[in-house]
Amino acid sequence: MKIECFDPWKESSIEVTQDQLTHLKPGLFAPMSNCKELRLSNLGISEIDPGSFEQLESLESLSLSRNSDLNSLPYDTFRDLHKLTHLYLIETPLRELSEGSFHGLSSLRSIHLAWNDFRILPEGIFSETQLKVLLLKYNPGLQYTPNMFQGLSFLQTLDLGQTNLHAINSRMWSDTPTINALFFRDNKITEITGDSFSNLPLDSLTLSKNLIDSISNDAFLNNSKLEYLALDENRLTHISAAMLSPLSQLKTLILGKNAITELGPNCFQHNPELTQIWLDSNKLTAIHASTFPSLSKLETVYLQYNEIATIDEASFSDTPRLQYLTLFKNKLRSIPDLGISPSDSGAVLEFEIFSNPLQCESGLCWIQRAVDSGRIKQSVLQERCSSSSGKQDLWSYFRNNCSE
Repeated sequence: MKIECFDPWKESSIEVTQDQLTHLKPGLFAPMSNCKELRLSNLGISEIDPGSFEQLESLESLSLSRNSDLNSLPYDTFRDLHKLTHLYLIETPLRELSEGSFHGLSSLRSIHLAWNDFRILPEGIFSETQLKVLLLKYNPGLQYTPNMFQGLSFLQTLDLGQTNLHAINSRMWSDTPTINALFFRDNKITEITGDSFSNLPLDSLTLSKNLIDSISNDAFLNNSKLEYLALDENRLTHISAAMLSPLSQLKTLILGKNAITELGPNCFQHNPELTQIWLDSNKLTAIHASTFPSLSKLETVYLQYNEIATIDEASFSDTPRLQYLTLFKNKLRSIPDLGISPSDSGAVLEFEIFSNPLQCESGLCWIQRAVDSGRIKQSVLQERCSSSSGKQDLWSYFRNNCSE
């Protein structure tokens, strides 16, 4: 079997037997001393002796993923890999790591430990590294322990998705003051409080698919740099301006698949940088003129799969850059003039309103005018409305009833 070095400047390879791969020993990689990237994924490796990689002093990236019999990484497994910056150990049966598993990896910047079966990580296991990215997602038995992240003072990205977390508090981040991206998808978190992310310089936070039904008004009080917030697939019923008010830099807000029945008055008034809002698959019944105030940068709003029966006139009059508005699968019988103004960027709005019980009435004629002006795409004219003579597409209705 040939093992190749993935080096764009200098190709090298070695021929090895399956026995040599099953049990890696020192000296095997001596002919590849200049290799910078080595992929040893899915090769049946079950045991690695300390010093097996000692000749690979130029190595920067190493993958040992998907070796289904690799159960342990003894002390000094990676010694002499002083230039290694990226290590991949994805989807192995690893359950435990020794305190010295990553000994000597002083240049390590990212480590991918997803889809394993870790229970406890030894205290200070990453302390010799310079990690900026740590991915631990899909380790459902992982237990949080004090000092779990000791020594990670340079960490910027942490993924703890599907690790059976039930709660978050600021003590978890005492050793990681520089984190700017956190991922907690698919856990069992029930609430977010003012103590959850206190003083972290976050710009991205993912809390999708948890059990969150409560977010305190001071939850994001010290996270003013946050630009991306995902709270979809939770149990939220209400969103208030007070909760969102500290997030003056927020650009993307994902709230789909909750149980939100209402949005507080002027809910987004303190979030002028918003460009995308997901509110699909909730229980909203109305959109008010005060819902989207002065959001001059807003480009996308998803409102499909709600129970919206009414929308106030001019609800989108302050969104000149709006490019995508979805209202399909609601309970709208009429849609007043939403005040969709000419775009200052030349954007043409994709306006999706199918699967609503729309009635053919003159109040819909504003849509024809917006299509004629080039502000709304013509595809909306294929949607259907109902009249005493049956259903007809909007184009036919407008042609016969909305002429100037």
